[in-house]
Amino acid sequence: MLISFLVLFSGCFNQNSSGVVSREEMKPRLIESTNYNSVTEIVKNVSPAVVGIYSETINSASIGTGVAISEGGYVLTNSHVVTNKNVTLYLASGDTTQASLVYRDSGLDLAVIKAEIDLPYLEVASAGDYSSGEDVLAIGTPLALQFKHTVTKGIISATNRTIKVDSSAGATLYNLIQHDAPINPGNSGGPLINLKGQVIGINTVKVEDAEGLGFAIPTDTITPIFKKLNASGEYKPVVLGMSGYDASVFSGNRFDKGVYIFDVKAGGVLDKIGLKKGDVITQIDDIEIENMLTLRKTLYSLDEGQEITLHFVKDNFENQVKIKV
Repeated sequence: MLISFLVLFSGCFNQNSSGVVSREEMKPRLIESTNYNSVTEIVKNVSPAVVGIYSETINSASIGTGVAISEGGYVLTNSHVVTNKNVTLYLASGDTTQASLVYRDSGLDLAVIKAEIDLPYLEVASAGDYSSGEDVLAIGTPLALQFKHTVTKGIISATNRTIKVDSSAGATLYNLIQHDAPINPGNSGGPLINLKGQVIGINTVKVEDAEGLGFAIPTDTITPIFKKLNASGEYKPVVLGMSGYDASVFSGNRFDKGVYIFDVKAGGVLDKIGLKKGDVITQIDDIEIENMLTLRKTLYSLDEGQEITLHFVKDNFENQVKIKV
């Protein structure tokens, strides 16, 4: 079901803050997941991987949060948090460092930035390894940098939510994790963490006129990008030349899964094989495309020029064709 809300993104504030962990605890390393004895223990261990973000342009500034989930100083945050290619990171130790934009996907509202120094980083939970009723923690920078590393607690209220964002960065976000851990402007880009200390989502929006309605993007969506960054130091996105939606929402109940093609770029890969608005992508190679999230994750794992077998439904007939992305 598609729902539309007025939601709140990061605010624009500028204040300083003091550290909460020692510089020794900022030593670059994987902070492995474990069965913690208390929330206090979880927060103490995972906080070094969480950063406050300040990004400034000529006309505005943005405050948000990020979390390191890979070696090399790579930090995951929201696309709308990074308003400039160069950003300042506020570490849990009280130190600061600069970071640069590596990759952004405004449609998914995710961005990868690289710090000038290596950082401790967290594990990412396996795909779908979370469920309604599970306890979660949100760590972020609500309202101002002086509140960085603020921790709130809640539960996962639901999974696989689709919302239409009513804002200047308007978009439709899919397969979100709905939770009731309090978040505010500045929490954007911050991690949603399970009780093992693993990152399961990136907080992106909250409903402004309701209590306990926050949404996070599943972190495993973008893990293929980090694998490529670690292997080569760069990431080149693969595209099909289309925009689309979950077929379960936009196909008039004809499909319960797949990706409904809404528009095709002239001269793009799909245009060349005759696909158009209303056709539905159902599979790539042996991967069943259940929704837009699955399609994005699959494309993230492909390489430029790679040949794939694309399965689709056109004019009520199932088809397949080999193409190079």
